[in-house]
Amino acid sequence: MASKKTDKVCRAVVILILVFIWGNSLLSAPKSAQLSKNITAVVVETLEKVTGESFENVITERVIRKLAHFTQFACLGFFSFLIFSKRLGHSLLFGAAVSVLDESIQYFTPGRGPQITDVIIDSLGFFIGACFSCLLFSFIFRRRRKSEF
Repeated sequence: MASKKTDKVCRAVVILILVFIWGNSLLSAPKSAQLSKNITAVVVETLEKVTGESFENVITERVIRKLAHFTQFACLGFFSFLIFSKRLGHSLLFGAAVSVLDESIQYFTPGRGPQITDVIIDSLGFFIGACFSCLLFSFIFRRRRKSEF
């Protein structure tokens, strides 16, 4: 069982992630597109500087958008798993509900709409994040138990 302090920190992180996710969903289509365009330009430029290769046709705004969905929800899954007392089923249900709500928000956002593919990507990201959290803390718990003997 996590300490009360750890639990409070995890809850605060989850709330911040939710605000970030839903805040992005509330952006109008032009603002969201401009944000994606800017981030894509930075990623492509950075990769080209590091590797010396061209990524202009490889890393597109669509790729960046989908990776953003996956990454945000993976982070959410990681911390949500801890909040739900390490119950994977409860945290996965929460993740599915958040991803559906996230896409539902976009239904009411000017120029945007919900996409089932985003719900799937969000849910997969959440699942991977929760599983990573589960594996990490199982590993830590086992190491602690071995060191007690």
